[in-house]
Amino acid sequence: MKKGEFQEAFSILIAAYPHIDFPPNTQTLHYEMFKNHDYGIYRKALLKHIERGKFPPTIADIRECLNELLSSENNIPSLAQIEREIKSIISTKEGESWRKSDYNPISIEVMNDMGGISICRMMQQTEFERKIKTGYSQVVKHYQNCLVEVRKFTPLEHSEPTKRTGLKELNKAFTEALEIELEE
Repeated sequence: MKKGEFQEAFSILIAAYPHIDFPPNTQTLHYEMFKNHDYGIYRKALLKHIERGKFPPTIADIRECLNELLSSENNIPSLAQIEREIKSIISTKEGESWRKSDYNPISIEVMNDMGGISICRMMQQTEFERKIKTGYSQVVKHYQNCLVEVRKFTPLEHSEPTKRTGLKELNKAFTEALEIELEE
């Protein structure tokens, strides 16, 4: 998103909450956190928050709204769909092949998180159901973070913790906002 587009979208917040003073460092921090997003999605997230929130949004509030919007637009599969796909994969007989490209990448990642095909085949039904719920929530949360942070979905074990949480970007934004405040 360009700076002009961001300012246009941020002006929606100023109009929606006229009694709130948004200092320049707040705007700078918001821009740093959301500059890689599409203007339309960011604007929709702001409007979504305004529709349901009495108070101005925090960055976490906007991220939550972005998360909801991006999840619905990117058709994140349900737990039941993931379970069906994993059962289909593990029911493949030994020696037969299956292609990763035929399955949702979230299904593959959940299955890997559960220990892989061999481990999944040996699990009791109750353990399978418990592990699939846990794996699903972790992988989907990571996938949603990738969407919100506008980066490629990578397997959990191969991504750096700072990239998963966005701490690096947050620290940079805080530092820049503090520098601006000190200059004034």
